[in-house]
Amino acid sequence: MNKDLKKRRLLIAGGGTGGHLFPGVAVAETFLSRSPDHGVLFVNTARPLDQKILGSKGLPFAPISASGLKGQGLWQSLLSLMRLPRAFGEAFAILRAFKPHALLSVGGYAAAPAALAAKCMGIPLILHEQNKLPGLTTRLLSRLAEEVHVSFPHTPLPVSPERIRVTGNPVRSNLVQCRKRRRRPQDPLNLLILGGSQGARGLNRVVCQALPRLGSLPLSLTHQTGAADLQWVEEAYAASGIKARIQPFIEDMESCYREADLVLCRAGATTVAELAAAGLGAIFIPFPHAADNHQYYNAKALSDIQAAVILEEKNLTPETLTHILTTYAEHPEITEAMASAALTLSRPHAAIHLTEALMARMPEVN
Repeated sequence: MNKDLKKRRLLIAGGGTGGHLFPGVAVAETFLSRSPDHGVLFVNTARPLDQKILGSKGLPFAPISASGLKGQGLWQSLLSLMRLPRAFGEAFAILRAFKPHALLSVGGYAAAPAALAAKCMGIPLILHEQNKLPGLTTRLLSRLAEEVHVSFPHTPLPVSPERIRVTGNPVRSNLVQCRKRRRRPQDPLNLLILGGSQGARGLNRVVCQALPRLGSLPLSLTHQTGAADLQWVEEAYAASGIKARIQPFIEDMESCYREADLVLCRAGATTVAELAAAGLGAIFIPFPHAADNHQYYNAKALSDIQAAVILEEKNLTPETLTHILTTYAEHPEITEAMASAALTLSRPHAAIHLTEALMARMPEVN
């Protein structure tokens, strides 16, 4: 019997943000598509975002009592350390009950206890790092893993290059080359504004301050605000007289990417991967408080090939934003060239390659 058709179980550990969770979801869907008998279980901290995304996909999860260490105050760090033995015990019990044939760590608070439990039980461990600069969990666990799969070449890790695979960042298959539109000189600039799954207040604020200056430009705007900022952003658009499609959270990203000409956004790893897969240029405003400034380095991967520009938040003003958008609104050939360049960084088969790597590490199942 073909190995792919035998029943296998995969545990995916991590989450807490869309950037960690979406790659795991893409791998889970690919893995489950190989056989109706395959099983997947996520281990996470059951944050609302995890519950919403996994629930909408019908993917099961089990929570553990983990929390973060890096970037926390002394008291919170001590509490996180005190939770580790309990989290490890919970992860061990989950693995013993589920009996996975391999574990994929996608980063986040829950990844470390589950990965350590897997190593103690002799379960193959594979890591996936979404960012150009690896997170703390990946750096700590990389020495224990059979393989570390990364999204960008030359990702710095404390392991031998033979154990590193440049796979790319898995994205949902419906996003791959979903943008078919080609902007003509007479067309308005369709600008998609994304602050990430939770919105981005600094970005929202400057966009709203710039609205009185943008009214004369040929723009069509779609703005994801985040739930907390929805009301005052709507009020700012109403006061400016500019019509836009405004939503707290966009479920149908495929339609938005398909219709967009340019994206104004943060530079989370999943966003960068999705833009490359879809074929879209971007104005990146990296989140200035991201650990090790990793969003800047994610954005640089696209800016280095002229698929994006980086505007750091400290330099983001209504005037600078208006100047950049004026240039792009008046020169569709620039945004089309950016879109074409973005596609060259796409790795549309990342979920397939990562799934195959996991299955190759799984033992024979009778």
